[in-house]
Amino acid sequence: MNSNRLDVSGIAANQTGLLTGAFDRFLITNYFDAMQKGLFSKGGIYAAIDGHVRRPDSLYFEVPETKAHDVAGYIGRTLQQHGSAYLKDVTTTVGGGCGVIKIYADDDHVHLVIPHSATRERIERNLGSLHGTEDFLYFFASHHLSENPRNVRIPILRTRADQPAGRIFDVMARRVLNPGEYAVEAPIKIPLYNGKTWEVRNLVQCPGGIPSVTAHYTKVGAGADFSNLLLGGEAHDSLEVLREIHKHAEKPESAALEYLHENKRTALAAADAFVSYCRKLALTHLEGTEAEQFYPREFSVDVTGEFFDGTLRPVVGELQYPLGFNSFRDSLLEVDPVALGRFDEIHDFMMRHDSELFLNLAARAEKTTSTL
Repeated sequence: MNSNRLDVSGIAANQTGLLTGAFDRFLITNYFDAMQKGLFSKGGIYAAIDGHVRRPDSLYFEVPETKAHDVAGYIGRTLQQHGSAYLKDVTTTVGGGCGVIKIYADDDHVHLVIPHSATRERIERNLGSLHGTEDFLYFFASHHLSENPRNVRIPILRTRADQPAGRIFDVMARRVLNPGEYAVEAPIKIPLYNGKTWEVRNLVQCPGGIPSVTAHYTKVGAGADFSNLLLGGEAHDSLEVLREIHKHAEKPESAALEYLHENKRTALAAADAFVSYCRKLALTHLEGTEAEQFYPREFSVDVTGEFFDGTLRPVVGELQYPLGFNSFRDSLLEVDPVALGRFDEIHDFMMRHDSELFLNLAARAEKTTSTL
């Protein structure tokens, strides 16, 4: 732990504006070096909860260190078994659909559905930069596809050029993706709500280090592929969505309540695994910091579902930490304002608790600095 990473006095002095997540951000920023910060990336968090809750089948890999042939083979097998795959950049914690690509193929093309404009532009730019090299791929940019403006289409060529699907996936892994950490995930067979995908966002708070689901609402996507609110989705009452899904599947209304109960249990299982993960990181990496002080204060667990043996079972899409957007406030205000009030009450309690902790850390930092 470096002495120049200890100054918390400025944060501690500003108690009135202190946010609950500030304590987490302070410890991550000041106690972990650049490499260790990856422990809190999406990839690091996925690794923390995998095996504790039901998650999509996944392959994790890094660019450029990865074996592109293995990645290409995994994508091909996933498409054969499931019809599509999701490629995710899990290097950071950024959400909102950034870095997510849905891949599917037909007899003539590999289709990349890229909802976030910045990600789409980057992929098209990297594909274009291969012109004149042995890895060049013929492709149709999104602005040429008026019927699917979010898509990049890559022809599967068997006669004029050597561009089979396997080579397309290999070049993507080696030359098209930016350096970073990625995951290839099998799609979740989500029963649609009025033709749209959905997931329950569970807001978790951990007063005293004990996780609790304080509130939840359901994010309903703009279509069948992505549920992100920033991509045109909307917040809905969870029970309303689950009732309709079970009604369409000719299941009793009680099944919707049973699913929501299992959803909460699943979110708490993911939360428990993540809290344990953070405490282990404290023991491993944080010299001079008590492990019981280092736990996530607020985060969300997104849970959707698949039917197994006639019952809708929860599947965890992701755990978002720290909460990167405040969109949950508008969503709760619309869907469940009482739950928002409850969330704020617990938030304020933890804020007061963490303010005192900041002062202790600031005093320790000042004492450490004065002895150097």
